[in-house]
Amino acid sequence: MEHLGISVGCKGTVLYVLLTILFINGKISARDAKLNNMSEDGIQILNYICMAIVLINVGGYISLTLGTVQSRHDLILFWLISSPLGMLVWTIFLLSTRYPRGFLIIPTFYIYIWFEMYSLYKRIKSERQTGFSHLAV
Repeated sequence: MEHLGISVGCKGTVLYVLLTILFINGKISARDAKLNNMSEDGIQILNYICMAIVLINVGGYISLTLGTVQSRHDLILFWLISSPLGMLVWTIFLLSTRYPRGFLIIPTFYIYIWFEMYSLYKRIKSERQTGFSHLAV
């Protein structure tokens, strides 16, 4: 399970860093989502909210990677809290595209990974409290 945590953490960090770069360069914008009934100010506020969520998720994925490597459940907890915000960003992105078929795959994958990382969180927390390391299965 640790390998999955490290893998998800590293890949998520790269993904959200790239999203951050795209937001900063203006390549991704709520204006592109064809929000016809929103004002320019509303679109700008939505851009700032999405950017904040993306930056929180960068920290969450870095936290997941470090928490898994260092066996610190408190760092994994930050990812468990911030990852639903990432799911919100993906939902907004998928609803703004013409191809919503992936809408079923990505949330299902997110939910699966979230429960796996929650299991890892519980295991590391119990190991730190008892001082006993479970055998890898």
